[in-house]
Amino acid sequence: MTPAASTALIVVALLLGQAGWRASRDALLAFAFALALGLALAAAGRGGHADAPLLVLAAAGGLLVAIGRPWPLPLLGAIAAAAGGGIGLGAAAEAGTPQLLALAGSFVAACLGVAAGAWLAALAQQRPWGRILVRVAGSWMAAAALLVLALLYAHG
Repeated sequence: MTPAASTALIVVALLLGQAGWRASRDALLAFAFALALGLALAAAGRGGHADAPLLVLAAAGGLLVAIGRPWPLPLLGAIAAAAGGGIGLGAAAEAGTPQLLALAGSFVAACLGVAAGAWLAALAQQRPWGRILVRVAGSWMAAAALLVLALLYAHG
Protein backbone atom coordinates (compact mmCIF):
# COMPACT_ATOMS: atom_id res chain seq x y z
CA MET A 1 0.00 0.00 0.00
CA THR A 2 1.36 3.40 -0.96
CA PRO A 3 1.65 6.28 1.51
CA ALA A 4 -1.17 8.06 -0.35
CA ALA A 5 -3.44 5.04 0.04
CA SER A 6 -2.53 4.67 3.72
CA THR A 7 -3.25 8.32 4.38
CA ALA A 8 -6.61 8.12 2.63
CA LEU A 9 -7.48 4.95 4.54
CA ILE A 10 -6.73 6.59 7.89
CA VAL A 11 -8.71 9.71 6.99
CA VAL A 12 -11.74 7.64 5.96
CA ALA A 13 -11.54 5.76 9.26
CA LEU A 14 -11.39 9.03 11.20
CA LEU A 15 -14.32 10.52 9.28
CA LEU A 16 -16.49 7.46 9.77
CA GLY A 17 -15.58 7.16 13.43
CA GLN A 18 -16.31 10.82 14.03
CA ALA A 19 -19.80 10.32 12.58
CA GLY A 20 -20.38 7.35 14.86
CA TRP A 21 -19.98 3.66 14.25
CA ARG A 22 -23.65 2.90 13.65
CA ALA A 23 -24.34 5.99 11.55
CA SER A 24 -21.48 5.32 9.16
CA ARG A 25 -22.24 1.69 8.28
CA ASP A 26 -23.54 2.64 4.83
CA ALA A 27 -20.39 4.64 4.12
CA LEU A 28 -18.29 1.64 5.15
CA LEU A 29 -20.27 -0.51 2.71
CA ALA A 30 -19.70 2.11 -0.02
CA PHE A 31 -15.96 1.95 0.73
CA ALA A 32 -15.94 -1.85 0.49
CA PHE A 33 -17.97 -1.89 -2.74
CA ALA A 34 -15.80 0.75 -4.43
CA LEU A 35 -12.65 -0.99 -3.22
CA ALA A 36 -13.85 -4.29 -4.69
CA LEU A 37 -14.70 -2.55 -7.96
CA GLY A 38 -11.30 -0.84 -8.08
CA LEU A 39 -9.50 -4.10 -7.34
CA ALA A 40 -11.53 -5.89 -10.03
CA LEU A 41 -10.54 -3.21 -12.54
CA ALA A 42 -6.94 -3.53 -11.40
CA ALA A 43 -7.09 -7.30 -11.90
CA ALA A 44 -8.42 -6.69 -15.42
CA GLY A 45 -5.44 -4.48 -16.19
CA ARG A 46 -7.35 -1.19 -15.97
CA GLY A 47 -5.66 0.07 -12.79
CA GLY A 48 -3.04 2.76 -12.47
CA HIS A 49 -1.47 5.29 -10.19
CA ALA A 50 -4.03 7.15 -8.10
CA ASP A 51 -1.68 8.87 -5.67
CA ALA A 52 -2.52 12.51 -6.48
CA PRO A 53 -6.32 12.10 -6.26
CA LEU A 54 -5.98 10.08 -3.06
CA LEU A 55 -3.78 12.76 -1.51
CA VAL A 56 -6.24 15.50 -2.44
CA LEU A 57 -9.06 13.40 -0.98
CA ALA A 58 -7.03 12.75 2.20
CA ALA A 59 -6.24 16.45 2.60
CA ALA A 60 -9.89 17.46 2.18
CA GLY A 61 -11.11 14.66 4.45
CA GLY A 62 -8.51 15.49 7.09
CA LEU A 63 -9.72 19.08 7.12
CA LEU A 64 -13.30 17.88 7.53
CA VAL A 65 -12.20 15.80 10.54
CA ALA A 66 -10.27 18.74 11.99
CA ILE A 67 -13.32 21.03 11.74
CA GLY A 68 -15.11 18.54 13.97
CA ARG A 69 -18.72 19.10 13.00
CA PRO A 70 -21.18 16.42 11.91
CA TRP A 71 -21.20 16.01 8.14
CA PRO A 72 -24.04 14.66 5.99
CA LEU A 73 -23.83 10.89 5.62
CA PRO A 74 -24.03 11.02 1.79
CA LEU A 75 -20.88 13.16 1.80
CA LEU A 76 -19.11 10.62 4.00
CA GLY A 77 -20.26 7.83 1.70
CA ALA A 78 -18.97 9.66 -1.36
CA ILE A 79 -15.58 10.29 0.25
CA ALA A 80 -15.36 6.67 1.42
CA ALA A 81 -16.31 5.34 -2.02
CA ALA A 82 -13.83 7.60 -3.80
CA ALA A 83 -11.06 6.52 -1.44
CA GLY A 84 -11.96 2.85 -1.82
CA GLY A 85 -11.98 3.07 -5.59
CA GLY A 86 -8.68 4.94 -5.67
CA ILE A 87 -7.00 2.48 -3.33
CA GLY A 88 -8.27 -0.43 -5.42
CA LEU A 89 -7.15 1.07 -8.72
CA GLY A 90 -3.72 1.85 -7.29
CA ALA A 91 -3.18 -1.71 -6.14
CA ALA A 92 -2.26 -2.86 -9.64
CA ALA A 93 0.35 -0.15 -10.15
CA GLU A 94 1.95 -1.03 -6.85
CA ALA A 95 2.15 -4.79 -7.31
CA GLY A 96 3.03 -4.82 -11.00
CA THR A 97 1.15 -7.80 -12.32
CA PRO A 98 -1.92 -8.23 -10.16
CA GLN A 99 -2.44 -11.61 -8.59
CA LEU A 100 -5.86 -12.60 -7.35
CA LEU A 101 -4.70 -13.66 -3.90
CA ALA A 102 -2.78 -10.42 -3.34
CA LEU A 103 -5.79 -8.36 -4.40
CA ALA A 104 -8.09 -10.35 -2.11
CA GLY A 105 -5.65 -9.77 0.75
CA SER A 106 -5.63 -6.05 -0.03
CA PHE A 107 -9.43 -6.01 0.10
CA VAL A 108 -9.61 -7.72 3.49
CA ALA A 109 -6.80 -5.63 4.99
CA ALA A 110 -8.23 -2.31 3.80
CA CYS A 111 -11.77 -3.11 4.96
CA LEU A 112 -10.58 -4.31 8.35
CA GLY A 113 -8.30 -1.30 8.69
CA VAL A 114 -11.08 1.18 8.00
CA ALA A 115 -13.56 -0.67 10.22
CA ALA A 116 -11.11 -0.95 13.13
CA GLY A 117 -9.99 2.66 12.76
CA ALA A 118 -13.57 3.89 12.61
CA TRP A 119 -14.44 1.87 15.70
CA LEU A 120 -11.47 3.32 17.61
CA ALA A 121 -12.30 6.87 16.50
CA ALA A 122 -15.94 6.35 17.54
CA LEU A 123 -14.77 5.02 20.89
CA ALA A 124 -12.58 8.09 21.35
CA GLN A 125 -15.57 10.36 20.64
CA GLN A 126 -17.05 9.37 24.00
CA ARG A 127 -14.49 11.44 25.91
CA PRO A 128 -13.73 15.17 25.53
CA TRP A 129 -10.01 14.52 25.14
CA GLY A 130 -10.81 11.80 22.59
CA ARG A 131 -12.71 14.24 20.38
CA ILE A 132 -9.71 16.56 20.46
CA LEU A 133 -7.40 13.64 19.67
CA VAL A 134 -9.44 12.66 16.61
CA ARG A 135 -9.49 16.26 15.37
CA VAL A 136 -5.74 16.63 15.85
CA ALA A 137 -5.17 13.35 14.00
CA GLY A 138 -7.32 14.67 11.14
CA SER A 139 -5.32 17.88 10.93
CA TRP A 140 -2.06 15.93 10.90
CA MET A 141 -3.37 13.67 8.13
CA ALA A 142 -4.35 16.74 6.09
CA ALA A 143 -0.92 18.27 6.64
CA ALA A 144 0.85 15.02 5.72
CA ALA A 145 -1.24 14.63 2.57
CA LEU A 146 -0.49 18.20 1.48
CA LEU A 147 3.24 17.75 2.12
CA VAL A 148 3.39 14.52 0.12
CA LEU A 149 1.32 16.12 -2.65
CA ALA A 150 3.74 19.06 -2.76
CA LEU A 151 6.72 16.71 -2.91
CA LEU A 152 5.04 14.68 -5.65
CA TYR A 153 4.73 17.73 -7.86
CA ALA A 154 8.06 19.29 -6.83
CA HIS A 155 9.94 16.29 -8.23
CA GLY A 156 7.81 16.18 -11.38
